[in-house]
Amino acid sequence: MTEHIDAGGWAGMVEVFGFVEEQPRIPIRLLKREGLLEGDGGRMMLRTAGLDVVVGCMDSSNALIAWKDEDQVQQERVSLSFNYLRFGERPVFLCPRTGENCYDLYLWRGRWASAEGHGLLHATRHGSRLDRRRAKLQSINARLEGLEGLPKARGATRARLVDRALTVPYATHLVGDLQSSCASEDRKRQKAAARRFRSTRKRGPCSTEAAAAGGEAQPYRGVCSNDPRGMLAIIRGHRHQAPDRAALSARPLLRLEDRPALDARVVSRTWATAKSTLTTLVWPMSMEGARQFVLAADFSDPSAPSVGLCRLSPDGPGFQSLTVEAAGPYKPGNWVFVCPVLGTRHDMLFLRDGLFASAKAQRLVHASQRR
Repeated sequence: MTEHIDAGGWAGMVEVFGFVEEQPRIPIRLLKREGLLEGDGGRMMLRTAGLDVVVGCMDSSNALIAWKDEDQVQQERVSLSFNYLRFGERPVFLCPRTGENCYDLYLWRGRWASAEGHGLLHATRHGSRLDRRRAKLQSINARLEGLEGLPKARGATRARLVDRALTVPYATHLVGDLQSSCASEDRKRQKAAARRFRSTRKRGPCSTEAAAAGGEAQPYRGVCSNDPRGMLAIIRGHRHQAPDRAALSARPLLRLEDRPALDARVVSRTWATAKSTLTTLVWPMSMEGARQFVLAADFSDPSAPSVGLCRLSPDGPGFQSLTVEAAGPYKPGNWVFVCPVLGTRHDMLFLRDGLFASAKAQRLVHASQRR
């Protein structure tokens, strides 16, 4: 937009730019929300950009705008219409300058018209990259929080808007209100991932599900206790010899599918419902080393859980303490085992030679990996 200025006989051209963010604005959405477009109409007063404006709807197709300019009351009549969209109709202004539909009117040089009718520019288009990013994030946040008369975005639309906001570097630092929305969506994703991360191991004869449904173990006097804490005290009372890693690594490779497996993802479901549990595990007798086990767990103190195994067999009882740790934020309420040989975290431990340890420590491989 230019102005012609004559100074000393010379005609100068001076560029004068106006930005829509700096001008008084009347949104059609506000009139609809206040009910001015219905039936008898009405009037309302709003303050925008430091200017008090009174808007009155005479009927469904005309509105009167009044404001004070240098102690003089100015009035202007604008036309209303409807934009018929695929999903319904939407009220609009008819721009006095262009005659086109618009959703906002701006006051510029004593006239109300659309930004295109005035030739106004958006400040973000001429600002820095940081300004454009902040403007983009503020518009997304307005949609998430239901600001400016917009409904709150929900469901898949909300997740899509949060993903769009997170594509902007340092989004939560530029617009602090986005942090709570991003955190809530992240919690939803974690819960969904935890639900999907259930054990996919088939219910075979070596699985933990089959062992838990194998029947009642035959208790041995002086060995088994009906109290989980008493059972753990018995397990801790026996000294455990550290396994010889050199001897373990010299054993031949065996099939993993033929070994009884203890799955943390399965027993975590039991541990999540009670602080102290006593679970009987009976694997089929046809397997090598298949015996009856009692799994005792005490989660009264989540920061220091206590888990142990008692093996019941005619050859005599055996005891093993198990170390468990929290699975992590993406599997809330689940636990993982720590291999007693390697010290690594695993969802599953396998039995070989009376010891439960990871597949790598036990030299177990899948049948498809064996030559």
